[in-house]
Order: sequence, then C-alpha cells, then structure tokens
Amino acid sequence: MRHNTFTLAVISITCFLIIPQQTFAQEVLTKVNGGVSWQTLLTGGGIYNGSGSLSSNTAVSQGNFNLDFISTGGDLNFDQNTLLIDASNNKVGVNEATPTSTLDIHGSISLPTAHFTATTGASYTMNEDDYLLFANTSSAVAYINLPAPTTCPGRVYRFIKTRTANGIMFNRTIEVTPSTVTNHFTGTDIKLTIISDGSLWWKLEN
Repeated sequence: MRHNTFTLAVISITCFLIIPQQTFAQEVLTKVNGGVSWQTLLTGGGIYNGSGSLSSNTAVSQGNFNLDFISTGGDLNFDQNTLLIDASNNKVGVNEATPTSTLDIHGSISLPTAHFTATTGASYTMNEDDYLLFANTSSAVAYINLPAPTTCPGRVYRFIKTRTANGIMFNRTIEVTPSTVTNHFTGTDIKLTIISDGSLWWKLEN
C-alpha cells in the first residue's frame, strides 16, 4: 500500500513538472491554473533580432528600476518620426527624421499659461510647471514668488500685466542692466521676460 502511494505521488509530481514544448521564439513561459504554458507576445519576428507585432496590450511595470535604451549609433523611432532620437548625434526630432538641432520640432508647440487676480495679501508662486503668467492688477499689486535662480539655471518666465493699475512685485531682485536691479515693475503696459543664469534673475526684454 505504501509502495502504491509513493508511486502515485511520483507520477503526480512528474505530471505537474511537465513543461509544454516551446514552438516559437516569441513566446514566454507563464503559469496558468497551477500549470505552465507558452504565451505568444510577438508575431512575425523577435524583439531583438527582427520586426514583430504585439498580439495584445502590453505594459511594463518599472517599479524602482531604470529602463535604459543604450545605442552606439542606431536611432530610436516612434510612429514614423513622430518622435525620433538620433543617438549618434544626441539630437531629438519631433515630426522630423533628420534633426539638425538638439531639439528640432516641425510643428506647433504649446506652453503652459496661468492667470492670477491680485488681491491684498495674496501671492502667486512660480514653479517648474509655469511659463507665462497673466496678472490682473485691477485691485492690488501682483506679488509673485520666484524660485532661487541657483535651483533652475536657464529657466525662462514670462509675465503680462492685464490691467493698467498697480504693478508687479517679486520676492527676488531682477537684474535689468549690469548696474540696475529691481523687484518692482510699474506702468500701464508690462510684458516682462526673465531668465536665470544659475546665480541671478535677468530681465531679457519687454
């Protein structure tokens, strides 16, 4: 009786460990209902040695791991040059197959805008998601908080005062000329562009 029980257990374990034969290079081994089977991910070719097509929706969960594409000269192309990375020349093209600048965009672009209606005691804080701020100064001076220029070298901000009254005041000084700094801009028509040089904020033009 013990012998028969042992034999049955061995047969059960053996059957459980039988792995179906792989038939395509584009398949992966998956566990299904306690058993295993091969699941086709790509048809027509392998992801590393030829073209292929996904047979179903596929997601990659990165977790805390990096996903790196390392190239020694080949391009990374998404949807017929909608986004092309020219790895050998360190250039990126948008709707452009042969980018000639670090970022070469053939098409329109959209930049973030925000609106701020100034009231007594209120202020607006510019961050990495901001670019252009429309400041309504009809009731009060528009107080604007800027990040430290050392934290965002090269960042550009633009401001448009949409009312003739009052002005715009910043929490940091802005270099207007090599000998002139201010944090308060007044006038009926203010269109201000500033840039960080990594140390100071500079006014570019009206």
